[in-house]
Amino acid sequence: MRLLHAMQAWQLCDTPCQGPSPTPLRAAFVAAHLQRIAATERYAQAQDNNHWTSEAAALFIGGSWLGKSTSSHAGVSKQWARIGRRALERSVRRLVLADGSFAQHSLTYHRLVLDTLAQVELWRRWLDLPPFSERFQQRCRAATNWLLALLDPLSGDGPNLGSNDGAFCYQLHNQPYRDFRPTLQLAALLFHGKPALASGPWDEPLVWLALLPPAEVAESSSPPPTPSAGITVFPQGGYAVLRPNPSTWALLRLPTYRFRPAHADPLHLDLWHRGVNLLRDSGSYAYNASPADLAYFPGIASHNSVQFDGAQPMPRLGRFLWGDWLQLEAPPNQHQSHGAFTLSAAYRGPHGRHQRRVEVDPTGLHWRITDQLSGFCHQALLRWRLCPADWHLEAQELVALIARLHFSCDQPIRRIQLLQGWESRFYGKKTELPVLELELVQAPAKIITLIDFSV
Repeated sequence: MRLLHAMQAWQLCDTPCQGPSPTPLRAAFVAAHLQRIAATERYAQAQDNNHWTSEAAALFIGGSWLGKSTSSHAGVSKQWARIGRRALERSVRRLVLADGSFAQHSLTYHRLVLDTLAQVELWRRWLDLPPFSERFQQRCRAATNWLLALLDPLSGDGPNLGSNDGAFCYQLHNQPYRDFRPTLQLAALLFHGKPALASGPWDEPLVWLALLPPAEVAESSSPPPTPSAGITVFPQGGYAVLRPNPSTWALLRLPTYRFRPAHADPLHLDLWHRGVNLLRDSGSYAYNASPADLAYFPGIASHNSVQFDGAQPMPRLGRFLWGDWLQLEAPPNQHQSHGAFTLSAAYRGPHGRHQRRVEVDPTGLHWRITDQLSGFCHQALLRWRLCPADWHLEAQELVALIARLHFSCDQPIRRIQLLQGWESRFYGKKTELPVLELELVQAPAKIITLIDFSV
């Protein structure tokens, strides 16, 4: 990353679109980095994450620039470039799934891999190098489409999925950390040949990179277009998105793991309405935190799901590892009728079975979530993690200016309570948020949550 940042700075300060001018010090700097990176190629590959793509990108870009720009290190630079290209092809083929999902179940790490692949494509063009394989290009396009599907069109934000440790590289804009539109706009232009969004301040990287004249960057913009209404399922990555209309949408996290999960979040539901994340994920907080925080943030208690018998749905094997990975019982069932959408999925874990059905009307103002629970011995605990607001509990209704939530169950409700929880939208920083807990002790049970935005 240090090498790619240095080369990007040189390119911006020298001649745009032609690559940075070679000097002996620059060549020595690049060669020293590539020698160190090449020595640990196998270690980077073994991580099965962004380490592999980032180091492959550095080898390809640095080696190609050395070979094109200077006669020093001529033989080894070609070897570094060749190793980098091969590693990029292999890493993208493995880590970016055919549906566009990335191996790391994280919106911020998805941004990182897209920004890295954008660097690769930019340098390939600047150095006039042959294109990558069609499969590589298809995976880049699919990863771009994935980000578009999980982007909130009004805020530019998205679900606080999985590992969120502040990774934010190669940004050439002044947008907030949690605005993912600059990455999407650049990736769409590079891999699809046209922008994904209407013009706005998120176009700034296109100006720095000489892809767009400065006069075409809008200081302000109307909300950009969104994906068409419907249900979009990413079966390999484990995501399903429901969008009845542009102003409201939801993400259902499916327990489908081809790579190690970062969080225990089976059937977690993220709900967005008019740019506000009503039902939300916790984030990561910190990798070196107290034992209580290390257990809380990645665990089931930090997600909008159901916990059985006070246990985690998967056994914890270490700070970054879970065992006995969950799997869906069957592919998610989806249905559409007269503009209304229904999506359901289920899994069976060591402590119980959870089936969740999400329904929404065409207006997006009325949502119905049905949780069917069975197989637990002592307790089932449903949690809804809410946006900070003036929430107050009235019997079995939770009310605020933004929405009203009503709860019903076919078994006696032992406890329904509004408590304080935590979230971390930025690494190393945690803030309070309200959490609704609904507890049952008899199985099987069916809980229905009605969410009304028309209050």
